[in-house]
This record gives sequence, C-alpha cells and structure tokens, in this order.
Amino acid sequence: MKKDKSAAAKAAKLSEGELLRQTAQHEKREDNLKFFGIIGTVIGVIGTIISMALEIGLLGLIFTVVVIVSVVSYFLGIRTRKKTEALIDTQLDDFFESELERAFGPRADTSKMPINLSFLDKFHPLEKHWDRCRVWRFYEGNYHGTHFSAADVELYYLDTDERSNENTRQTVFHGFVLRCKDVCDPALDIILRREGADHRQSDPLDPTVFRQDFSARTGNDQPADDLVTPQLRELVRKLETLDNREMIDLEVQQLRQRLKGAEALEKKHKKLGAGLVDGVYEDIRKMEARANHLPITALRLRDGEATLAINGFLYAHGMRKVDSLQNLDMIRRRFTASLLPVCRMIDILRDS
Repeated sequence: MKKDKSAAAKAAKLSEGELLRQTAQHEKREDNLKFFGIIGTVIGVIGTIISMALEIGLLGLIFTVVVIVSVVSYFLGIRTRKKTEALIDTQLDDFFESELERAFGPRADTSKMPINLSFLDKFHPLEKHWDRCRVWRFYEGNYHGTHFSAADVELYYLDTDERSNENTRQTVFHGFVLRCKDVCDPALDIILRREGADHRQSDPLDPTVFRQDFSARTGNDQPADDLVTPQLRELVRKLETLDNREMIDLEVQQLRQRLKGAEALEKKHKKLGAGLVDGVYEDIRKMEARANHLPITALRLRDGEATLAINGFLYAHGMRKVDSLQNLDMIRRRFTASLLPVCRMIDILRDS
C-alpha cells in the first residue's frame, strides 16, 4: 500500500498567498451555492403549497422547478467544499508527509501490515453490518523499534430505497485503526468489542463494569471472559485515558474564537445571540469532557499482534467541516497534534 504521489506530482505547487486566494474564492462560491440552495428550497416549498391550495398548476410547476434547482445548488456547494479540501490536501502534502516521518520515522512500506477490506473483515471491530470500507492516511513504519501500521477508516454499507431505488451511504464506523507487531504474548487470542454506543466514562478496572462495556471473544467466536485479566483491564484503562490534551486545547481555542463572535451578536440581537452563546458554551463543555478520554471500539490481541480501533477519532487529520479552510496554520497544527496520541498508543501497547 505505497503512498500514491502521482496526483501531487502533477499538481503545481502554489505559494501560500495563491493558495489562500483560491481557497477564499472556493469558500465564497460554496457559501453562495448553499445559501441559494437553502433559501430557494424554502421559497419553493412554500410556493408549491400555496399554488396547490389555489389550484394554479403552472405556478406549482414553476416552484417545483425552483426546489429542484435549489437542492442541486446546495449539493454543488458540498461538492465545492470537497474540491477545496482536496486542493489543500494536495498543496500541503509535503508538510503532512514530513510531519508523519518526524513523528513515526521513515515509511516502511513492507506490505506486511495492511489495513484494507480483507483485514478489516477478519478483524471486524464492531458487531454491526457493513460490507464496504474506505481507508486513507495509511502509514507503516517502525516507531521506537515497534513495527506498526495506522490508518483512518470508514466502514459503511449502501441502503437502497425501495421507492426511488437510490442508494444511501450508511456509515457505522468513522475512525482510526492501529496495528502493532510483537507487543503481546503470542499465545493470546482475544478480541474486546464495545457493547452498544455508550461512551460514558467508567472504571474499566471494575470487572462488573468491564463486562457491561465490552464483550470478550476468542478467534473462533467463543466467550472469553475468563481471559480478561486485571492486566488487560489496566491496558484498556491506559489506552482510554491517554493524554490527548494538545488536540482538545486546539479545538477549545477555535470554539472560544467562535464564542467571541456569538457574544458580539448577542449585544446586537439579544434573543438570537443568547442561543448561540449557550450553544458554544455547551460545545466547549463537551470538548473539555473528551480530554484524556478516547473510548476504545475494539482491541484484539492475537499472534503477538495488537489491533486497536477507535470510532470518532481521526489521526493525521487537519480539516474540520465546521471551520474555514483559510486558516492554514490551524490545519497544520491540528494535523501535528493528532499524531501525538498515536505515538502514546504505540508506547502503551509496547510497554504493556
């Protein structure tokens, strides 16, 4: 699974100023398309209802066309956002690669530690239906002597609507997978999977609580609660409470900037602004609660190898849907900060 740089090689590298200029243009187009899509859809729906009530067929047809065009406009806005993200990903590719090598050492690319559909189907990190996957940011290397591979992963299936015969993508896992070689007893054969979607903070050292949070099975799908030792529970506790403060601090910093804007709006429009201020404070509270808390989705120990999956956590990730892409410095800082928890995960698994 060698990193394909053909696209990056073909694309001419832009100066920082030119990249910012193009990003600003793309974001303006995205905002306009989405704005027209939302307003046009609202007007079109209201107009269609009124025309039906008045029984004016031609007027109803016009408003129906307005709705269709508006919906298309909104989705073009989403597509524009994806193109902007792809542009930044390509332009910052050299920085991303250098940060990965600085954190983990040179790429190994031995093809002995793949994270692909075949591997994920055998690992099966959660007991939900899925039959397709998307893997990106794959990296294989040797971190402080530990052979590992890591990737961001999406597991999903296509749900077909019986009436329209259209496929809808249903994602069941959007997170991170890590493989570490020769870090546990080769005789071990156990996989822990989180039960349900309850990610409350709990004490994994308590055997009763642990059984409520995780199912334990062997490779041939037999119950394995008797293989869950205090040492294994301690390993889970260390992984779930590892230091991710750098990532959280960056997100809280962004939220506090947003809070200033909401407070400024509150001074002009008290009712509207008050709701926004309360919402940002709630987002800050939720983000702070995620500090030192990364709930494990699955952990497998087999043939001396540990495989870890965490839903909702992405490594080597700098862009968020809610943020402007013009803040290139924040994208770089967020990308770098997302690598640090992975280094700590590898250290914990190796030292355990």
